[in-house]
Amino acid sequence: MEFYMKLPRNWKEKAIFMLIVSFISVNIIGPIISLWEMGWSVKNYLKVLHILPFIWVAVIFIKKNTYL
Repeated sequence: MEFYMKLPRNWKEKAIFMLIVSFISVNIIGPIISLWEMGWSVKNYLKVLHILPFIWVAVIFIKKNTYL
């Protein structure tokens, strides 16, 4: 029962939760995995940065649909 009490209860908490989770997913995990695949260099990191906004929208869309 204690776990249930810590879940987002309204739209503001849900939005904050989605922003935090998507920020972690997109800005930390995404570039690390991409750079492991492509190789660690500034050129490759800049390529990843151009794709991140599209990934972020996809992550928020997926997270939003999992709560419905």
